[in-house]
Amino acid sequence: MTSAGVRWHSGDHCPNALTGADAPDWFELADNPGAELVKRNPLREVYRVTLARGVFFAKVFHHRGVAATLKRWVVGPPAVVELHIADALSRAGVSAIRALAAGVSPTGDRSILLSEEFLGAETLAELWEGSRPQPLRIAESLVAFLAKSHEARVLPRDVHPGNLLVRRGAAAGEWEIAYADLAGMRIGRSVTDHEAARSIAELYQWFRARSSAAQRVRFLRAYTRRRFGENRSLRRRFAHLVEAVAAAHQRRLWA
Repeated sequence: MTSAGVRWHSGDHCPNALTGADAPDWFELADNPGAELVKRNPLREVYRVTLARGVFFAKVFHHRGVAATLKRWVVGPPAVVELHIADALSRAGVSAIRALAAGVSPTGDRSILLSEEFLGAETLAELWEGSRPQPLRIAESLVAFLAKSHEARVLPRDVHPGNLLVRRGAAAGEWEIAYADLAGMRIGRSVTDHEAARSIAELYQWFRARSSAAQRVRFLRAYTRRRFGENRSLRRRFAHLVEAVAAAHQRRLWA
């Protein structure tokens, strides 16, 4: 669908008001009083946009440079790619932001992903650095979420606390986890032990400075039990692998 020169790709749950003639000018959010810039880097910006029908997030990608242009022609505009990833995650039963639509600017130099607000959620980093309620319950929910992702053949590229959304679940002591950043996710191929270890090593390294050794051991034991059952040899080998990958990651940061 094309509206005001923008080529829209809509997900299964996109309200027409977001992409129709009466929609905001999504590519000029800097001048919109209802839009708040929440994140920016040279390649993308994220806005929190308040409309009459609710709160939405707009992730604007800038297709700058030869590499970005070639990638756009080969795999498609990044916003459209992330919309397809969100749909695939939904079919796999893995929680993530609810992407509604992706649009490409008339000149093709930008694309935008629109998603619903994940109501009541904070990033894991915000929650852990703030009140940190029920840390063991949150860690248990996080383990279950990562294990379910890997079992569903979903391999996220960048697992760190700023890319994971957390909110209280319906039951007491229950926490819901969801992916906030879908870039680079691989879906549909089995996740090997080495890939799983790399996937959680950055998160494990982050916890190293923010939790006790006993809590980290409990975290790894819970994940390895979910992945390997009662095979203690495989569980120990995987735990050592995560430790090694996390240490290598730390060395790269200090290099």
